Amino acid sequence: MLKKTFVCFVCFPVFIFLSSCASTTVWDDTIPEDQLATIHFNRIDPSGYNGIPVRKWDNVKIPQGEAAFVADVNISYAGIMVLVHGMEFAYNFESGKEYSITGIAQNMQWGVKIYSGSDSTDYDFVPFKTQPVFR
Repeated sequence: MLKKTFVCFVCFPVFIFLSSCASTTVWDDTIPEDQLATIHFNRIDPSGYNGIPVRKWDNVKIPQGEAAFVADVNISYAGIMVLVHGMEFAYNFESGKEYSITGIAQNMQWGVKIYSGSDSTDYDFVPFKTQPVFR
């Protein structure tokens, strides 16, 4: 009996939590898979996609082409974590590719690094449309 209780109240909720973390949202399921790009957000919480409000995304499949995001972004800068709200950036995503996006401060500009594929050295830096102001 104790074993069944452990499985029901401990293992099952952990499994559900881990399953939900790995889920991928498909923006439009009428678009063929070969015309979608997969995006993994790392310490980024998008609140808008092409002018449309969205819920929290960790992973999403969107149509190929230019995409504009509004997001809250956590950026590690000078050894501290900085959260900047409402940052805007846009990028042209290619179909069939996987991307990973993370916030960064680079050369006195704030923006995102957009990695394509599994090569951690192959990325594009995209500055935010408006740079954050700290007081």
